[in-house]
Amino acid sequence: MNSRLKEAFIEQVEKIIWRYKLSSSKLNIDSIDDLHEIQVIELQLKKEDLNAGVLKVIDEAILSPIIFLLNFQGHFRYFLAYKTLSQNKKEAILKSSYLNSEWVSLETTEKLTLSAELNMEALYFWLIKLFIPYALKETNLESYVQIYEKILKLEREIHKLKSRLSKEKQFKKKVNINIALQEKEKELKSLTNG
Repeated sequence: MNSRLKEAFIEQVEKIIWRYKLSSSKLNIDSIDDLHEIQVIELQLKKEDLNAGVLKVIDEAILSPIIFLLNFQGHFRYFLAYKTLSQNKKEAILKSSYLNSEWVSLETTEKLTLSAELNMEALYFWLIKLFIPYALKETNLESYVQIYEKILKLEREIHKLKSRLSKEKQFKKKVNINIALQEKEKELKSLTNG
């Protein structure tokens, strides 16, 4: 861990609490391959913002998937990244950016009722889908996350193209940018089923 991340831990995190362990044995469901449990870890924050590197350090140190519950002055936000184990099963590999909820207060939030899933992989898939704002048709967890990552990339590209389009003065360049923009929007629409 570099010095900047150490500073972020000190300046941004008040306390780390291991809240829950969702294990196949406690939930009475089957474990699949290397997925036997999902951790729920609360980070009580000193500031509203948190360096994502802090989450990544914790995620890489703990092999099982983690749902992070950020707590700042009674307001909560969830973070989760899709991860798998390396082939030697000795390190966690993050396979997505962090999915997250908005800040909610304890008074207005509903308790999350776990889905009645048949195995740990289905439960993990269900939890990840809670954080993805699209109803994708993919049924494979890794493909689902890859499609979502592609959607995020397309959204960033569309945003950049729109910005370039609004700043461009030359008509011919505007036409070319607009064509590229329409192609990206069409691709996005096909991925989001809408």
